[in-house]
Amino acid sequence: MPDDRLDWHSAPLRSQGVVMTADTHSLVGGTAVPLRVHVLFHHDSESARGLAVHLYRVLNGPSADWGLRIPVRFGRRTANGGPPALPELESARSLVVVLVDGRMARGGIVAERAAAGAWGDFLVALLAEHRPGSSKAVSILPVAVDDGAFFLSNQLADRSFVRLDGRDPWDARRRLELQVTIGCLRLLQGKPASEPGVVDDIPHTDIELFVSHTKADLPRQEWRGAVAALFQAHLNLPIEPWVDARDIPPGGRFKDEIQQGILRASALIIVLTDNYSNHEWCRREVLDSKTAGRPIIVVDALESRVLRLFPYIGNAPTVRWRAALAQATQDEPYPEPTRDRWEAEDASTVMLVALLEALRYQHEVARFQASYATADDLVLGTQPEAITVLGLPEGTTRVVYPDPPLGREELDRIRKGRPGLDMVTPLEQLARWDSPPGLDLVALSLSSAVDADRYGGSDEHLATMAHDAALYLLLAGLRLLYGGMPRYSGVGRDESATGDDPNFVERLMDLVERYSPLARQVGRSLQPIENWVAWPVHEELTSDERNLYRLGRAVRIDVPPPDDLGVDPNQLKRSANGRYPVNTPVWRYVRARSLSRMREASTQAESARVAMGGKLQGYTGPIPGVVEEALLTIRAGKPLYLLGAFGGAARLVIDLLKGSPRVELTSSWCEAKVYGWRDLVEEYGRRGHPLPAPEELADEIRARGSAGLQASLMNGLSERENEELTRTTDARRAIELVLGGLHSVSSRRP
Repeated sequence: MPDDRLDWHSAPLRSQGVVMTADTHSLVGGTAVPLRVHVLFHHDSESARGLAVHLYRVLNGPSADWGLRIPVRFGRRTANGGPPALPELESARSLVVVLVDGRMARGGIVAERAAAGAWGDFLVALLAEHRPGSSKAVSILPVAVDDGAFFLSNQLADRSFVRLDGRDPWDARRRLELQVTIGCLRLLQGKPASEPGVVDDIPHTDIELFVSHTKADLPRQEWRGAVAALFQAHLNLPIEPWVDARDIPPGGRFKDEIQQGILRASALIIVLTDNYSNHEWCRREVLDSKTAGRPIIVVDALESRVLRLFPYIGNAPTVRWRAALAQATQDEPYPEPTRDRWEAEDASTVMLVALLEALRYQHEVARFQASYATADDLVLGTQPEAITVLGLPEGTTRVVYPDPPLGREELDRIRKGRPGLDMVTPLEQLARWDSPPGLDLVALSLSSAVDADRYGGSDEHLATMAHDAALYLLLAGLRLLYGGMPRYSGVGRDESATGDDPNFVERLMDLVERYSPLARQVGRSLQPIENWVAWPVHEELTSDERNLYRLGRAVRIDVPPPDDLGVDPNQLKRSANGRYPVNTPVWRYVRARSLSRMREASTQAESARVAMGGKLQGYTGPIPGVVEEALLTIRAGKPLYLLGAFGGAARLVIDLLKGSPRVELTSSWCEAKVYGWRDLVEEYGRRGHPLPAPEELADEIRARGSAGLQASLMNGLSERENEELTRTTDARRAIELVLGGLHSVSSRRP
């Protein structure tokens, strides 16, 4: 172990050029964002949209996974199909990816000529303002999705694009992933994402990948293997591989040179073969990397078996080397072309995984240092192990590391070497939050938002935001109330369907089930979801649907219909199939009244409500459900937290509170866009329950918001904090605001 422990642990941060600024210490992440990615494309282009969603999944991660969570926004859909207005780019280091294709460049179609021309002028101006290689804060990456991109504008004739045209889909996506990942790494290191010259050439980086392997696995004549393929993949990328046979100078001490190579490297790639664990220097390289807390990727190229696998190979992303299977299969050997293709593809995959792991590491460190850790904290970019903790600088009292948190059984053993050491992740910090008395049941108003693309989002964005927000609230010790239904088969998939797609009831149930083991590791017990279900839905659920309510996962609260329905009981009979009717005006009225009854009851039970998304058409009642729930909460004087970054009914409520017009809460809109709306309104009148016009409800919301969000929402947040909450796309920051507001509300109560 090196004598200078402080240099050993701080060197990786300095050598990677990671931006480290503020000394603020917040609950789950604060407001600082070290990096943003904006992806612009024509929203009617299926291919460009597919690439945009793919980039979102790569950089942010699937909603139910431990993704990188790098903020990725899409350009807003515009009414005429033209380019969006860009947000302020200087608030963080920003990479703007413009996916240009034939759909965007349809200048030959008269009806679409103006939009195509506007896109061309937009890209020309964007590249003129942010020339390649000129800015360390904002970089533009124009991408030619197909050959139609080159007809967008004559003024772009001398401009270089990242070329995806002519490539097969797998190769095109891999090329885009590499370009964007390296661009993000360069921005985090304080460099432009691209260099002047040919944009399609992947720019040089200071990224160095340490390839840990045995001499027996080095390339030899007429012999293939993972090491040879990885070296070949390096030749196609501006990345330096560190190899002891080449990079230790004459007279250099192996131990010193290897340690310095590990500290300089952005990641260590372990090529795990049958021989690897038997070699001393391979084991030393792993130990040095783990001691320094460096990112590691394991390439599983085992062909047969090992008698003893080196125990420190683990706690790292692992990629299976498929060609090792081919090498090990003697009875039916794979054809040579298949093996060659596998090796080339797997080598490319390993390079990308290593770069993404380096990006994850550097982004986590930058984010923690900028807005989570204090000046006295030591920040790690990887999950620590006992050997990492033993090598910490003397005097270290608190270590901040990325989620997911280690289990208590593992932490207890790790801490034995450093008694009193506090080791925490953002989620673990949430688990230490003390829920204010009397404020434990938080209702969620949540459903899909068809207008998310108008706000730079998508179903993926909303699902991820909902997943993270719900998880953070649960880990903070709160109970969640959600009024909806599981994969309900009683309504069908017609215009009057009341189910959600995606189904957030089941997603919330799955979230409790999936993360309960993790919660126990950090001393929490996740409370089951309270699923409030209106009549007659709870009577119509099938046996399989009822089986979803497992102990500890969800509790179903059946809400009876209102007493004053005013409907002859003879009309409230099931059909021959055991279901109650759906599409008749009477039954639309019955279902709408019952849903309102459920929302009124849940509002009485809730401590506070968090709203995001929400249908603006295709809903069952006379107004959107999320709007009704928000208005009921405001009328009850209970805390309401509105997240409007991805549109939907929650955004509609925000706009109305701020005095902005919204056509979706007018009679003409409802009659045109909501199936059976006029019949439903008339049925309410016939039954003695005349409805206020949507315009009257809109006026009420505007009137309540006239004094500002702070006064109307009663949520313990200032005007500025409420404004931030309505705009933020960061679920961590959103829930930090919500929890802070709940504490403020609690402190004001007698």
